[in-house]
Amino acid sequence: MRGTELFKKLELLGLSSREAHIYKVLLNNGFTKAGNIPRYVKMKRGIVYKVLEDLIEKGFVEKHGGDTTVARYAPLSPEKLHIFVEKQEDKLREQKEIYNSIYGNLKSQFNLLSGKPSVQYFEGEKGVEEILKDTLYSSEEIYTYADVDAVEKYFPKINEKHTKERKEHKIKKRILVANNKKGEKALKNSKKDELTEIRIIDKKYFPFGGVAEIYDNKILYITISNLGISGVLVEDKQIAQMHKYIFEALWEKSKKTI
Repeated sequence: MRGTELFKKLELLGLSSREAHIYKVLLNNGFTKAGNIPRYVKMKRGIVYKVLEDLIEKGFVEKHGGDTTVARYAPLSPEKLHIFVEKQEDKLREQKEIYNSIYGNLKSQFNLLSGKPSVQYFEGEKGVEEILKDTLYSSEEIYTYADVDAVEKYFPKINEKHTKERKEHKIKKRILVANNKKGEKALKNSKKDELTEIRIIDKKYFPFGGVAEIYDNKILYITISNLGISGVLVEDKQIAQMHKYIFEALWEKSKKTI
């Protein structure tokens, strides 16, 4: 691999241009005094020392001597790149979690400024699993319409995993289910769950399948068809408030017990 190409690859892994060049110098020359490095790279001596310290911190370079003798620097094994990449992956996962935790709030504030509803579409099981993660950052109790038959038939594992995560986040949920055997079973099982309250509603008020989640200023729809499952997330304060009002009205008409 040519030198220029190697530098580019190292930069893609997360090293700066200066770090990549100095690491390459050390690979070519072994133990090297910091004062000799400017012969190979166009950097001032002070910058070279700073870059060397950064490379030491990242685990690419080690320092020998320095108190009573002239310090020399040597490259560490390229295996350290693997450790460095893993740290980058951990950092990326952490950044993604932070992004997920603040996205809803930032998006809500932006939508208030623009005055326009936000609509996101997700397709397939992976898409629905991803869109459900948004509810884990709800700042309030979630209102839900659920066709239990459809949930158990088309995405039981996704629902089981999501329910566990919701409870870990201590998010309460009220659920309206259709008056059928699966709905009755769900009501019985919910009596031991402090975070979930389920009521049964007459079929005439529940003429649809799928799931709808109402929370914050959002409505999440999960629909099922012959082509599979898909999800739509609508974010709008007025639309969400309207659906919350309708949910509350239906909640009052529902049954607490069988």
